[in-house]
Parts: sequence; C-alpha cells; structure tokens
Amino acid sequence: MKKRTRSTGKSKSKESTPSSRLPSTTEEKNSKRPSVYKSEDGQILFGARGDELRRQLATLTGLDDFEAAMGVMEDFLSLQPLPHDPDQINEALALVQHLNPRDQLECMLIVQMLAVHKMIIEYSKTLSISGAVLVDNGVVVRQVTRLVRTFNAQVETLGRYRGKGQQTVTVEHINIHGGSQAVVGSVHSSQGGGHGKSSG
Repeated sequence: MKKRTRSTGKSKSKESTPSSRLPSTTEEKNSKRPSVYKSEDGQILFGARGDELRRQLATLTGLDDFEAAMGVMEDFLSLQPLPHDPDQINEALALVQHLNPRDQLECMLIVQMLAVHKMIIEYSKTLSISGAVLVDNGVVVRQVTRLVRTFNAQVETLGRYRGKGQQTVTVEHINIHGGSQAVVGSVHSSQGGGHGKSSG
C-alpha cells in the first residue's frame, strides 16, 4: 500500500515591509535647503526666516557668514530666467545642494556652472525647434560648443580645487644608514658638505 503524503498547505512567505516603514530622508533634506515662493505682489521670497534661514543658507552654501551667503544667493537668483518661477528656482537650489559646496569659492563656481548649463539647454532647444528660420544654426552650434567647453573646464576646476589638499609622495629610493633614520626620495646636501646627491 502506498503511503499518502498530506500537504499542510502552509507556506512561509516573507513579510513585506510597508513603504511607510521605510526610512525616508527626502523631507529631512528638503528641510535643510532654503526654498522660495511667490508672494501675492509677485515678489520671490524665502520661506524660512531668521535663524532658520541662516541655518539653511549655511548648509546650502558652505558659508557661515550670512551676508556672504545672501550675496551668493542674489547672484544665483539674478541668473534665473524671467519671470521668476519658484518651482524652477527650487529645482536649481536642489542642484546646488546636491553638488554640496564647501566654501564660498565652490559655491560661486557651482552657481556659474548651473548658469552655463542652463544656457547650453536653452541654445540646444533652439536647435531642436523644427523650421526655425530666425537663427543661423551654425552660429548656435558654435555657441553651444563653446559653452560645453566652458562647463567642462568648470567641472575640472572644481575637481582640482576640491583635491587641493591631497599630496602624493613618490618614493624614489630608501637609504638606511647604520643607526640613522630612513631617507626617502632624493637628497641634496649644502655646498661643502661631505655627502653629494644620493643615487638610486
């Protein structure tokens, strides 16, 4: 007689984690970044005030000096297309935050990079418009090429500036004399000394 196996019908399933339980940092990041809105009379204003605005600007720009941070923000806002759109400005502020400037020079360079990037996009839109007859496409292409080169140079400049504190030591040779310290690299003696240039 064959033995019958009985299935219990029970299967272990992995418990799914509701999205509400997952940690989200979006709101936290947004709270650290200044945002703007348009008032009833059409002015572009920061949403935060006082110490909160100071903290947000310091986090965004890498500057503890409020006046310096506001000066950079004025330059930033002056580069935004008119009429000012709060949503577009807030998107640009998010890009500044993502690039994470650490001091005034980095913040100024990043603002310039965003301005050049915006011009590249606008000129490229001109080229993409079918039947555009009011512009010389050759001129626009050359302008876009110059802007792309400028942007690439800005990226390289930012990278070099951020790496300015890094030093590389190349070991050419190591000489260890009896009872003395190790000598790393090339050694030049002063004139009249008993040791000449060491050889590897």
